[in-house]
Amino acid sequence: MVVYLDRVFALNGLLDYALLVVCGTVTATPLRRRRILPAAALGGLYACLTLTGSLRFLGTAPMQLVAGFLLCVLAFGTGRGLFRRLLVLLLLSAAFSGVVLALTGLFSAPASLVGSRVYYPVSLGTLVLTAGGAFGVMRWALRRLRHQGGDIARVKVRLRGRTADFTALRDTGNTLRDPVSGSPVLVADRSIFLKLLPELKDGDLSRPAELLAEARVLGAGPRLIPYRTVGVSRGMLLALRPEDVEINGEKEAMLVAFSPVPVSDGGGYEALLGGTV
Repeated sequence: MVVYLDRVFALNGLLDYALLVVCGTVTATPLRRRRILPAAALGGLYACLTLTGSLRFLGTAPMQLVAGFLLCVLAFGTGRGLFRRLLVLLLLSAAFSGVVLALTGLFSAPASLVGSRVYYPVSLGTLVLTAGGAFGVMRWALRRLRHQGGDIARVKVRLRGRTADFTALRDTGNTLRDPVSGSPVLVADRSIFLKLLPELKDGDLSRPAELLAEARVLGAGPRLIPYRTVGVSRGMLLALRPEDVEINGEKEAMLVAFSPVPVSDGGGYEALLGGTV
């Protein structure tokens, strides 16, 4: 059986791109094309190397694990949740391969074993359409299962020439609002605060009144927002009025308050949105 490396590179790069997109979607990780595209290209190159003479050992299970780790690092970085994303990517790869092989097996001649990989003698177009259909079904199903309590939104905040891009969970139980204007309040992690105001890296968000004067000197338009939650009958959050807030590309007028504790247990998102935003 003749295997064309250019087709192997193109097809595996395309499939790796799709898997990385689904992985990022499921784990609520920001998707950055400038990172995912090189990672997908590396995946296509890796697939070619596993078919090349003495390098076929790269197709063994331990080396596939190493390759998956490198793809995750390149696509999503080394931040919190790396190993969770790696596990999701490996599970998606196994499920995706099973679906594609099952579908191609129904419409093709018997498969051939090349190295440690199975190949089906079908046209590139047929395989791409099959893989694309499987990708669409898996992404739809996985997005239905993710965060039954709310949806993940992409958020971009601009303040004093600095920009913070992050994800937020749309939480229907979050009813926090600005007592002056009545507009909803986005509650973000300390990490977002440090991106927007790195000058206050030593500040303690659990003592927002102490940070108020410093933030005012910097021209950040600070406010104190009263809140109540489980275990806290009365408290205050430091809030800022950014020049621009975008939720899924749509501009919104709102304050951004900062929590002294993480808003997500597993690091799947970095802020909370009210359910009506």
